[in-house]
Amino acid sequence: MNLKDLYYFTGKCLTLNKNPIHKESIETAFLSGHIPIETFISLCSNHFVLPAIFIQLKNTDLLYLLTPDLAEHLQEIYELNTERNQLITGQVGEICMKLQEKNIEPLFLKGTGNLLDNLYIDPGERMIGDIDFLVHEKDYLETARLIKELGYRSQRKVYGNIETLKHYPRLFKPDVPADIEIHRLPVPEKYSKKFNPNLVFQKKKEIREFPNCYTLSDEHKMTINFIHGQLGNKGYHHKITSLRDIYDYYLLTMRVSPEKVASTIEQITKAKAYFFYAQQVLGQPELISFDSRATKIHVKLSNLAFKNFHIFAAYRMILLFSNLIFIRYGLKIFESIYKKSSREYIWKRMKDREWYVAHFNSLRKMYH
Repeated sequence: MNLKDLYYFTGKCLTLNKNPIHKESIETAFLSGHIPIETFISLCSNHFVLPAIFIQLKNTDLLYLLTPDLAEHLQEIYELNTERNQLITGQVGEICMKLQEKNIEPLFLKGTGNLLDNLYIDPGERMIGDIDFLVHEKDYLETARLIKELGYRSQRKVYGNIETLKHYPRLFKPDVPADIEIHRLPVPEKYSKKFNPNLVFQKKKEIREFPNCYTLSDEHKMTINFIHGQLGNKGYHHKITSLRDIYDYYLLTMRVSPEKVASTIEQITKAKAYFFYAQQVLGQPELISFDSRATKIHVKLSNLAFKNFHIFAAYRMILLFSNLIFIRYGLKIFESIYKKSSREYIWKRMKDREWYVAHFNSLRKMYH
C-alpha cells in the first residue's frame, strides 16, 4: 500500500464509529497484511490523530488487529492525552474566571473550542497544541495584562506594533500543559473581510460548564477549519492537508451543512475544493456535491503530491523561499520607503543580535 492509499485508508478509519460500513474493508486490509503498520502509526502520529485512531478501533472492537504491545502503547498515549486535555480545561476555567472580573468575554477557537463544545466522541481523542481564544479588540491588551497576572509570560520579542498583530505573542507558564494565544482577529487579516470578530461574536455559543466561556458557532468552526489549515497554513497551495483538520471537519458535518458554510466563505472555490477533498479521504463523497473542475484539479494535485513526493517537496521549498524573499523581506523593505513603522521595524531587527541567531535557526529548520 503506497502513502496515498494509506492516507485515504486512515481517513476511513477515522469514520468507523459513525460509519461502520468501512469496518469490514478495514478489518480485511489489516488481516491481509496490506497495511504497513509502522508507516501507518507514523502517519497517524505526524497528523496528530493517534488517540482518535485508538478510540475508533477500540469502540468498534478492532484493537485485536494490532499487536498487544502496540495496542498498549496507543492506550498509554490516549490516557496521557486525556489527562492533558483535562488540565487544559482547568486552564480554560481559570482564564474565564479571571477575565470575568473585567467583563471580558473569551471566545475559544479551534481544538480547544471544539473540545469545550463536546464535538469529539471522547474528550481524550483530540491532540491540542495551544489554547487560542478571541477577545474584542478593545479588550486585547487588557486581556494580556490579566493573563500575565495569572503567571503567564512571553519570551518572544516584538519588533512591530503589538496592537496590530493577529494575536498577542505566545504566553506560557511552566506548570501548565498549554501555551496561550490571545487573538485580536480570528484569522489572518487578509482573510477577515467576511470573517471578522464582530461577526463571530454575534453568533457565539455559550459553554455552560464554565462561567463566562464561549466558542464559535458550528458554521464558524467549519469556516475557521478551512481558513486556518488551507489558507493560513498554506495547505491548499502546498497540497498538504492535516488529517486532524479533516477529522474535525468530518465531525462538524454532523452538525452543519458544508454547502451552507461554503456559500458564506469569501474564497468559496477553494473552500469547496477542500470540503470535496476531505469527503474523498473520508470515503463519503456523497455528502456534498462540489464535483467541479476546480475541485477535481485540487484532488488530483493532492494525490499527485503523494505519488511524486520529491517533486512536490521541491515545489513547496520554492513556495516557501518565494514567500520569504518577496513577501516577508521584499514587501517590508518596499513599505519602508513610505512607512515609518516599517523602517522602525527593520531597524530594530537589524540592531538585535539575538534576532539573527533565532532567524537563521528557524530557516535551517524550515529547509532541513
